[in-house]
Amino acid sequence: MECATPAEAKAILTANPKITQLPAETYEPDETGVKILVRLARGSDGVTKEQLVGFLNLHPERVRLQLSELQEHGYIYSVWAGIAGAPTTYHLYEKASRLLVKKEII
Repeated sequence: MECATPAEAKAILTANPKITQLPAETYEPDETGVKILVRLARGSDGVTKEQLVGFLNLHPERVRLQLSELQEHGYIYSVWAGIAGAPTTYHLYEKASRLLVKKEII
């Protein structure tokens, strides 16, 4: 039996008007999201948004939205030192590491 991809599962669920909320499992990071996860996996002390902008060569707003989406779905978390001017750093949850290993990326 073949399993549906996350996109196919989402299409099936959104076609049913009785379903008001999609399960979190239907989300999977896109190519840019995976690149962010790989970069975070390489940065043991965390990575800032500005570093990701430079690494990915993307507009800062696009990176911010990607980080927000990854955080919302439990792949990453952010840490702020609580000191004025200190950058927020992003780190992987185990869920993201498992995804990268499953995809044989790391």
